[in-house]
Order: sequence, then structure tokens, then C-alpha cells
Amino acid sequence: MVTFGHIGNKKMAVISKRGKSWYLDWRDSKGRHKKTLGKISEKQAKDILIEAEKYLAQIKCEQSLKAIKMQIDLNAKDS
Repeated sequence: MVTFGHIGNKKMAVISKRGKSWYLDWRDSKGRHKKTLGKISEKQAKDILIEAEKYLAQIKCEQSLKAIKMQIDLNAKDS
């Protein structure tokens, strides 16, 4: 099995190869997900991984901004 996937030191998603098929594996707030990519090239699998990591990083950033906004709103109400 071959596995790839990192943003910095943190894995957002990974691709792995079993037999002739590639798989994309990731976790989000709803749990662990695994998608079969099929019999594609390693380059295609890595390109999909890059796009998946960008998407997951964007979601994480949006969730962080939402949490910050909620905290600011709470602090404003307490003042």
C-alpha cells in the first residue's frame, strides 16, 4: 500500500493504493470518510488529494472564523 498526504505537519486527507485502485480518506466533523478513486494514475490521485486538502483547509478556516465571530458577538452582549 502507498500513502500520501500532508499540509505542513498535519494530515488533512490521504490517498492510498491497494491493488490497482486509489482511495481518498479524510475526516471532518461528521467522521471518517473513504472514497474509491478507481484505477487512475498516481498523478491523478495526487491532484485529487491536493484539491481535497485545499477544500478541507478552507472549511476549517471558515469554521474558525465563525467561532471567532460568535465569541466576539458574545463578548459584545456581555459588555
